[in-house]
Amino acid sequence: KLQQLYNGPRKLELKPDGVIVANVVENKKDGRDNISYHISKDYRVTNVQFDDEFEESWEALADEGKLPQLEGLTYAAQLRDAVTYWTDSGWVTEGELRALENPSE
Repeated sequence: KLQQLYNGPRKLELKPDGVIVANVVENKKDGRDNISYHISKDYRVTNVQFDDEFEESWEALADEGKLPQLEGLTYAAQLRDAVTYWTDSGWVTEGELRALENPSE
């Protein structure tokens, strides 16, 4: 049995449009990928997707009160916005960068 004790990238894919997809395993016993982070040519995370098994796991945690109750797309956006980068000014999240770039949203 393959078991990872911590989450981590399983493989990186370079798409024809230049987008990098980082497939990540979140402590699954079978070792299959279950979260995909889509990274632009500018090395910014633009999208996060996850499989049904991952969604079932976090919904179970939400039912137990360990995570907030959220719809899937909202949770994916929160995962995207929580990605943290190092810049010449220090640490910043994707969500903070998006807020600076689009202050009206």
